[in-house]
Amino acid sequence: MVINRRHAEILELLNAQKQVSVSELSKRFSISEVTIRKDLVRLEQNGYLIRISGGAILKEQENLYTSSCYIPIEATKDYKDKMKIGIIASNLIHDEDFIFIGPGYTCVEIAKNLKDKKQLAIITMNISAAIELADIPENNLITVPGDFTKRYGTYYVTGHALFDYFSNNFFDKMIITIDGVSLTRGFSVLDETVAKIYQQLLKQSEEVIVCVTSNKFDKNALAYLGPLTLADKIVTNEPISEEYNEFFKENGIEVYHSLEQFL
Repeated sequence: MVINRRHAEILELLNAQKQVSVSELSKRFSISEVTIRKDLVRLEQNGYLIRISGGAILKEQENLYTSSCYIPIEATKDYKDKMKIGIIASNLIHDEDFIFIGPGYTCVEIAKNLKDKKQLAIITMNISAAIELADIPENNLITVPGDFTKRYGTYYVTGHALFDYFSNNFFDKMIITIDGVSLTRGFSVLDETVAKIYQQLLKQSEEVIVCVTSNKFDKNALAYLGPLTLADKIVTNEPISEEYNEFFKENGIEVYHSLEQFL
């Protein structure tokens, strides 16, 4: 079983039961208790649970922390959805990829799940995501210069200086989050400067992976980014409507909403 898939199933069980035991998980997955304890250590490090004697308990949303900073309650209202997207999206990233990671808490969740990847080259505006990846010595991690800011408990860099900074970068994969998805208006985000930065990077990326929670469909945000066809892959937390599904299928855009799709 793929380790990320096992982690997802452990979290699903925790969400249902609020508590799990090492022996229970060992029998469920037919693996050693040593391996299960390592899984629980990793999930605790990523802020998903609290280990106790013989097992683990669910970490309540209002008390969630990352290794970088406290995540306030307004950022955790769809936390489980973002957590699921983070696990799914990480399966689209491969060893030795050169990737761009955008701002937003969903991208922090993605970063948490890239720690087992080898020899990644990562450029990011997302300071909170960078902190999650800072202790992986074999990866090349670069944070960009610019204006330091904060939104919904996560920190990132923005500003017009980034237009020149990115001019010579060409990425294997561009990973971004979106604030609005509409069949008539396309993709939109809340920040006009971020939209302009993304528009530049779209021309410099081999593959564009758009990560979006299901509650953002049929919504519009402040700044227009581009048509839905700019995406190569969509990652969300649950199956989308037939109308969107047909549109993406007709335009060759792959949609991921479950780890089952990687089996």
